[in-house]
Amino acid sequence: IQFKDAVLKAVKTVDNSLTENDYDYFIEAKGEDWPIDITNDKTVAVQIEGKNNATGQTNAIDVKIKNS
Repeated sequence: IQFKDAVLKAVKTVDNSLTENDYDYFIEAKGEDWPIDITNDKTVAVQIEGKNNATGQTNAIDVKIKNS
């Protein structure tokens, strides 16, 4: 699954009418520079911020990326 698809799925659990145009998301590589090396499992911080038909923002959410 693509990362943006996972974010959209999470946003739709809050309000099913929202689309990709209603938020931005930001990924922080914890203790690592870009690009993130995902040859091993990694934890990144993700923050979602509303725009257009959505307002507010989440706190940073730790997300584990599994290399499988």
